[in-house]
Amino acid sequence: MFTRRSILSLSASAGFTLLHGKDLTFLPSVRVTTAQNTRLQLDEWKDSTVIINFWATWCGPCRQELKELQKIAEEHRQHVRILGIALDQMGWKEVTPFLRQHDIQFPVALINRTILRAFGFRREPEPVPQSFIFEPGGKLAIHFKTALAANDFTSLIEKIDSKQND
Repeated sequence: MFTRRSILSLSASAGFTLLHGKDLTFLPSVRVTTAQNTRLQLDEWKDSTVIINFWATWCGPCRQELKELQKIAEEHRQHVRILGIALDQMGWKEVTPFLRQHDIQFPVALINRTILRAFGFRREPEPVPQSFIFEPGGKLAIHFKTALAANDFTSLIEKIDSKQND
């Protein structure tokens, strides 16, 4: 896991944009259906900081990170939107009980080809977890291919907020 200091130095040294080598630079215009059977259009979230997290129930670091993201969802609900994208092959049969058991309240959708293409993947992302963080306005701020702690997410959110206020 990254520490707050390593996240801030990494993001500062990269000009706060750490792209993953694909062409994704803005929040994709993709529609998803959540575990609560709600349809969301991601580009409608452009006014907020957006975290898109790819995860799986069988992934230990993912399970820990989901708890951390739930804290972020509760602490920053006014200006941060979070969407989890589950990669489990059994679909809702596996994901829904997991979400209930761990009291994950933010929206979660299942991976599909449309989401894969929208995020520039040819196949399911490896490794998991992976998080894409978008600034208000929809520009990709940073992409991590590792689990982060709540304080790391908070540091990144604060950096994005201060950048917006400059």
